[in-house]
Amino acid sequence: MAVTLSAGILSCKQANGSPDADDAAQADSSSLQGTYQTSGDDLSASSKTEEAGAKAVSSYAGRYLDEEGTDCDLIIEPDDKGGYKISISIYRLTTIDDGYGKPAEDGIAFTATDPSGQPLKGTITFSEDTATVTFTDISWDYINNGDKFRYFRK
Repeated sequence: MAVTLSAGILSCKQANGSPDADDAAQADSSSLQGTYQTSGDDLSASSKTEEAGAKAVSSYAGRYLDEEGTDCDLIIEPDDKGGYKISISIYRLTTIDDGYGKPAEDGIAFTATDPSGQPLKGTITFSEDTATVTFTDISWDYINNGDKFRYFRK
């Protein structure tokens, strides 16, 4: 298999086309969506939270390439609801292009559909220009819970 484990991080190895992922219905992202109710006392805190969320949305958005510089990439696009459309390409393994994420305490929490059509969950954490995708709830045979893929901002 073309995916190798190096220091606990899985990565792509060579630049060739990725296989097409199975067609799958979009994952239910309702578990990541919530509503905020504020009282008069909470208005200031709510505004600060929204400001921080808006800053995070713009700072996370972009295209990141895998650590080998191949065609494998992570694309994060903000939407008009304060969340993100997420596409994750993993060399010679799969492309997950129906991801939807929301800001989380340490980055982005997302849901998507794995290549077998089952829902998956994960997180994307950021350190300077590096984004690390960690799959936290996936049942597909080729990616395990806890597997990490690292990408660098282009």
